[in-house]
Amino acid sequence: MAKTNKNKPKDIQDDFKYSEEQISELIRWFKGKDLPKSLRLDSGTYIPDVRRTVSLMSEIVENKMSHAFESTAEQLFKIKALCEQQSGSETTTDDETQKS
Repeated sequence: MAKTNKNKPKDIQDDFKYSEEQISELIRWFKGKDLPKSLRLDSGTYIPDVRRTVSLMSEIVENKMSHAFESTAEQLFKIKALCEQQSGSETTTDDETQKS
């Protein structure tokens, strides 16, 4: 169940979109995976160090399960989906990724 702080405004206290189980499963998925060095998440988001980014974002989502951090969880799910798409294909270099 999502953790909430009753002293925060209602919009931040709203239920977190994901369950603790979903977040735990997502974080477990990343552990031990051979992640690409870099990744273009979308047209405006380039991640030069995927492993470090996933580690930091996972820590945020695990410790701050609130509506305010939902977009961080959504980005982790998007990173996972892109990594799954790229699995089996060779990781692109930073220069190749930035040209995309």
